Amino acid sequence: MPSPAQHPLDEVISTSNASEILGRPRLWVERQIKAGALPGKLVGRTWCVYRPDVVDLRQRRMYAQIEALSSDSEEAA
Repeated sequence: MPSPAQHPLDEVISTSNASEILGRPRLWVERQIKAGALPGKLVGRTWCVYRPDVVDLRQRRMYAQIEALSSDSEEAA
């Protein structure tokens, strides 16, 4: 993954755009940045993130949900 200075500008998005991709509130996205789960950069008063990092986070969350459902169904059997 490129360092933040190497990200193409057309792939840098706001937390509002990231929240739409993730289906979560903007403040949740900002908490993920502050927690280190999503790389981001504060530009003035706006957090910016790299779109591929947002897509990666969405996929990790989706796989975690699938794993949780899978383990729940195995325990029920």
